[in-house]
Amino acid sequence: MGYDNTARIVLAIEQKELDAIYTAITSLARRRDLIDTKVLVPVFQAEPEHPGVPLIEELVPEPQRPLLKLVHASATFGMPLIAPPETPRDRIEFLRKAFSDMGRDTAFQAEARVIGEPAGAPIEGADLTGKVATCCDH
Repeated sequence: MGYDNTARIVLAIEQKELDAIYTAITSLARRRDLIDTKVLVPVFQAEPEHPGVPLIEELVPEPQRPLLKLVHASATFGMPLIAPPETPRDRIEFLRKAFSDMGRDTAFQAEARVIGEPAGAPIEGADLTGKVATCCDH
């Protein structure tokens, strides 16, 4: 509580003001050095990225796993472009196409790789809507 963003939290950890952060590994994309130098040590993980670090679903009892799925769902969504519910359908389609075109642009992907951001194919709007609906069914 009291920190504006993940970057500020990471700075607080580096300054020994905080001891831990619960976040998606993607939020540390530009600061992988913190894990490599063991400033941050993964206690558990959502995806099998670090050998010997348990998966969180192994630590959570079966009845609570739907809640865990909901908490971690946003990590599978990437960085969505969102609009208010009353946005006209034609504008939504325009925004979806523009975002998709940007995400597929090779120059954009190259720049994303340079700065350590995801550079894969964007999740199409309808697919993202389906993912959100699926994760939130419980």
